[in-house]
Amino acid sequence: MMLAKYLTKFEKVFYNSVEEGLSRSVQIAYERVGMIEASGRITLERESLEKMIERLQKRKSPNIAFVDSFQFMGMTFKDYKKLKTMFPRKLFVFVSHVANGQPDGKAAVALWRDASVSFKVEGFRASPISRFGGGQYIDIDREKAAAYWITQ
Repeated sequence: MMLAKYLTKFEKVFYNSVEEGLSRSVQIAYERVGMIEASGRITLERESLEKMIERLQKRKSPNIAFVDSFQFMGMTFKDYKKLKTMFPRKLFVFVSHVANGQPDGKAAVALWRDASVSFKVEGFRASPISRFGGGQYIDIDREKAAAYWITQ
């Protein structure tokens, strides 16, 4: 959510909350990051892949789309490649479940390997992994991250 809010400074954002929809936990996260400040620049919905494609094909559609989560969207790697081909100028951010330190499922692993940049999130800290080299981690919650990482 923090990343989605940050990106609204540059472009309109569509956040497809496939897994949780507009649940109370999503609403709490929305409030926690102060998303109200980005109103008018972000849309939060729960849509199928087909509906999301329809949305993104419209004139003046958001140039950034979050899919939360890849597994709940039921996408294949072929679906992902189709999105990249259909929308070469749009940025897609996929949230993925993790199993044994890697994205959960064959398609998610393939997407992860194809991505230019990915983030590993653990202990309230997001660490970028990139083909262009590493970068600084971002604490999602400084106090909770400090408490988590001091024990690691």
